[in-house]
Amino acid sequence: MYSTIALSTDATADESQIEAVVEEAARWNVSGFYVVAQAAKYLVEDINWLANLLILTAGLKLLGKKVIVGYSNHQSLCLAAANVDAIASGTWLNVRAFDPSKFYIPDEDEVSRRTTWYYCPQALSEYKIIFLDAAKRTGILNAMKPPTTLGSIFADPLFAGAAPTSVDWKEQPAFRHYLTCLNGQVLQASKSSFDATVNQHRSLLDEAEANLKKFRANGVLGGDRDFSQILDINRSAITMLTHARGAQLRRTW
Repeated sequence: MYSTIALSTDATADESQIEAVVEEAARWNVSGFYVVAQAAKYLVEDINWLANLLILTAGLKLLGKKVIVGYSNHQSLCLAAANVDAIASGTWLNVRAFDPSKFYIPDEDEVSRRTTWYYCPQALSEYKIIFLDAAKRTGILNAMKPPTTLGSIFADPLFAGAAPTSVDWKEQPAFRHYLTCLNGQVLQASKSSFDATVNQHRSLLDEAEANLKKFRANGVLGGDRDFSQILDINRSAITMLTHARGAQLRRTW
């Protein structure tokens, strides 16, 4: 039996409330926890929110329980450092970030569904297909192709030689590509120790930063799904997790 822990944005950003949840959860007779934390945006720019989510999930894991974090996207790859057991994601934004209003306004995501985005895992960013045309014209399109180690073949038509916007690449291959790449990145995220896992995530961020600089210099921009502004958020949150729970995680990994 798993207990759901659903937190508002304010609660997740409040360190005292996070510690209170862990203290209370220690009394529950359950096998694990399913955590959902309300997100202000798809990619969260609040360092306290992300750091506290890491500290919360690490605290729950240190109780000797399973932890699954729902409504996740690629920013959640850092949760490997909290030793969570799984993250759960999905097709549209409304299942990649927890926004309670989606339960009351089901058509709000309609505009997003009409726009097809390509996820570039090595940049941790998503791009409208028109920007892949820009990458082709400036000769860097192959640099945006997903690594074969992630196992996605769903975006192959975009890199077959024709201009990406001329390819009939729609929503279904787009979300299959996203989820396959995310799954591959999750499998690579956890290492044999806390420090090795933290170093893995920092390397992922460093690689993404180098690629983002290259792409932006060639006119390839991701708009509000560009990870450039999130890199330091994740770096800082990982450091705060290390300060708060690092010693315990090293002992129990």
